[in-house]
Amino acid sequence: MYEITCRLCDAKTGVSEGRGMRYGRDFADLYFNYMSDKDRIAIGMNTPSGSRNKIKSCSYSNQPLVCTSCNAISSKLAWSIEFESGWKFSPPNRCVECQTEMLRLSLPREGEINQKCWECDSEKLHVELSAVWD
Repeated sequence: MYEITCRLCDAKTGVSEGRGMRYGRDFADLYFNYMSDKDRIAIGMNTPSGSRNKIKSCSYSNQPLVCTSCNAISSKLAWSIEFESGWKFSPPNRCVECQTEMLRLSLPREGEINQKCWECDSEKLHVELSAVWD
């Protein structure tokens, strides 16, 4: 868990990374324990009929993301599934505030980051590792 603060306007947010050691990495765990109803419908509607029931690999974890439009920073479960046919599916990461694409945000354990503040647009963001669980 990271705490991100702006040194100029005191805006603050927390983001998490990873998924914990006690959870599995298979599709059933992702589908039943993590996917939203919207994600379940999306995967069902987008999977080609020849690929169903033939999953090669599946990965998922919480990732810190930043909006390319409004600079909002948040965590989201990012996942992808690859089928034996070679077809891959991963839903787009969209900002809750403005629905624009979000990109992965690499964070140091502590220190300054080169990222605009979502409140005041300054580039005075500070990151601090606040909790570790895996």
